[in-house]
Amino acid sequence: MQNRMTGLQLEQAKLEAENAALKEQNQQLDTALGRLSTQCELLVQLKGKQEEENRHLLLEIQLLSRENRQLLERSMENREHFQEEQRQYQDKLGELRREKQKLVEKIMDQYRVLDPAIPRGK
Repeated sequence: MQNRMTGLQLEQAKLEAENAALKEQNQQLDTALGRLSTQCELLVQLKGKQEEENRHLLLEIQLLSRENRQLLERSMENREHFQEEQRQYQDKLGELRREKQKLVEKIMDQYRVLDPAIPRGK
């Protein structure tokens, strides 16, 4: 009976030690769980902020894209307008050159007509 009592006491001590170790492990796991829960909450908040920033940036991209398209359209219109004005100026310049040539020819014709009538001093 003494041996049985000693065996049971050893078994009890062993179980108590195991229980203490399990309690310690449980406490460590609870602490780790608390840290992980806090980190999880922070990550959820960070994710929410990132999603909000992404929505804001997407709206900004859309706005900038519209502005870019409008600028491109205006640029093309200005380019077309410039080319049209340039063509008109070149046409007008051509007309003025032709008129000048005609006037030069008329003046030369007048000199030819007047030239025989002018007495030459020999």
